[in-house]
Amino acid sequence: MSMTNNPKANTKSLIESTVSDLMKREEDRRKASQPSSFGLFGEPLNPSYSSYPQSQPQPQPQPQPNLDEQYAQERAFHNYISYWQPPQSGSILLHPQTGNDDANENSMAGANAAATSSSSSDAEYFAEVRDQISVRVATPWDDIDIANLRLSVFSEMAPELRAKFCQKSCEVLDHRRNKGATCLVAAIDSNMRDSIVARNVYQDGADYGDLIKPRESTSSQWFMGSVEVSVHEFYGTELGKRRPAGTILYITEVAVLPEARRTGAATRLMSGVDELATLKGIESLYLHVDVNNLAAITLYEKAGYRIIGKYDSHPMFEEFTTRLNLHDGATKGRNHYLMEKHLTDSPSWIDVGEEADAKFVAEMKAAIAAREASAKDRGSLGFEVGTSIQHLT
Repeated sequence: MSMTNNPKANTKSLIESTVSDLMKREEDRRKASQPSSFGLFGEPLNPSYSSYPQSQPQPQPQPQPNLDEQYAQERAFHNYISYWQPPQSGSILLHPQTGNDDANENSMAGANAAATSSSSSDAEYFAEVRDQISVRVATPWDDIDIANLRLSVFSEMAPELRAKFCQKSCEVLDHRRNKGATCLVAAIDSNMRDSIVARNVYQDGADYGDLIKPRESTSSQWFMGSVEVSVHEFYGTELGKRRPAGTILYITEVAVLPEARRTGAATRLMSGVDELATLKGIESLYLHVDVNNLAAITLYEKAGYRIIGKYDSHPMFEEFTTRLNLHDGATKGRNHYLMEKHLTDSPSWIDVGEEADAKFVAEMKAAIAAREASAKDRGSLGFEVGTSIQHLT
């Protein structure tokens, strides 16, 4: 393009040319810095380009699990629970205490007669009933009865929620059975059911009769209650490390039908646990109980259990309780006692050494002190009161 003799026109043309060159260079530089391809949603695929704001950290790749370590942990767990061999399903641990069929029939007739006799005391009647209760190892076909029994705690649930809870409970039973857990059930001849219900439900009036509909029995044995025993809760705990595998047993889910209470079914279940533990060489039994459940505490104390003090015992017991999430305030503000029963005068213990013991005790005391200090700022349900008030205001 030829230059004109007009100075203003020449200056304007030079400025426009310079600006155009600068804009072209900037566009070329920007294109060179962009990625050459884009993803499905238009995201840049150039690793050097970040679509995240510089102020936000970019996501880091998740570490891949160590399969060898995971396999070793699973193998160690199964080796631990293998020391406890569950008994065969259906095995009878406690038979009715009378010795022959004629005696059984006479005893049942006596119990039925006592149920309708105004002169007979409850103690006499239920003593005869207790002698007729058998305890056996549950089978998978008992899962529905056990699930419904546990459902009785939530008797106000809607029918659709009952069905879901029952199904979930059966799944949990099967899952725990795969870990070696075993349920025991208490049952009695179905012919005695009506007399028990007549004495234990309707005769007591509104406390039971207006609230509970007696369950129908579908077999020759009336299912009255159940209890579950297992060992996998001890795995990885300090208590489990200090007792030889296969020498301790944990008891949970002791439950009796409301219309079958006062019959001695719970006492027979605990006796069945003792019988099973003795057959399997168990030395010590452990269980947790709500501190407000005085009836259950009395039952366990009569069965030979004692409460392990929280502050006057070794911290390994508190660690065991904490691992099960049953420490004070952990479950909706509820507190629990840990109880134990030794079946031998000299239970076996593994010596971990003074240094290791002192280190564990110091760590546990510090952890307990920190938890109790933080509990001052928490409500009875386990959340922080200050934080909750802030949310409310």
